Amino acid sequence: MNVDSSIVAKDVVKTFYLRGQQVEAVAQMSFAAAKGEFVSLVGPSGCGKSTLLKMVADILPPTRGTIEIDGGTPHEARRRRTFGMVFQDPVLLPWRTALDNVALPLEIVENRKPNSYKSPRDLLHLVGLNGFEKALPWQLSGGMKQRVAIARALVLNPTVLLLDEPFGALDEITRQRLNIDLLRIWSESRTTALLVTHSISEAVLLSDRVLVMSPRPARVIKDVAITLPRPRTLDMLQHKDFFDLMAETTAALYQSFEWATASDTQGVS
Repeated sequence: MNVDSSIVAKDVVKTFYLRGQQVEAVAQMSFAAAKGEFVSLVGPSGCGKSTLLKMVADILPPTRGTIEIDGGTPHEARRRRTFGMVFQDPVLLPWRTALDNVALPLEIVENRKPNSYKSPRDLLHLVGLNGFEKALPWQLSGGMKQRVAIARALVLNPTVLLLDEPFGALDEITRQRLNIDLLRIWSESRTTALLVTHSISEAVLLSDRVLVMSPRPARVIKDVAITLPRPRTLDMLQHKDFFDLMAETTAALYQSFEWATASDTQGVS
């Protein structure tokens, strides 16, 4: 394994059984994410993006193949609290304040080493919620709830941040603002980020690389290098370079459908 890689997936396969029939969700998936890199997964709905992320997060086991996170298995990484995860639903406890929701992992984890975690109050400030420490979830907007979820994911000081459509339920204006905030948070926390998204513009704006996935069973069809300079700004959404990268990613996504159709014709599952 490359010592500079934070996440390495090699020949990963995932199959399920549905009503007695075998369904292949991920087929021969291989990729790597370097330490501190921001990588996005884009592909058609149901192609296996979230399934792959759940395998990285030790929520689902791969059927075949290997996944390594900082040199260990996903299970070892979870036990070492190597990664934090943010879902589309922020999953906040309604009776706990924003500060208490962020602090929740600290109450669950035992035998914490000194200085091995971050201050929940400092993290709320990092995500732009200074002054909302005592607010309950029902008093927060959707975007603010997701900020709390991101802060909670970072409280155990992970080296990897896994993001499964974290802004998918938000309106476009709020989503764009949170994209810029996420970039700032990612830059300051120095994590490796792996994002699942249906939004090509979001993937291009945020990422160092965009992995375009085929229809199920998921394979990487193209690895698009995003050459936009950092720090990224919303003004870049109007730049020619941004549109060119959008076009390249979009073309690869549509070509993935043609590739899948050709594979089916040849009897490749």
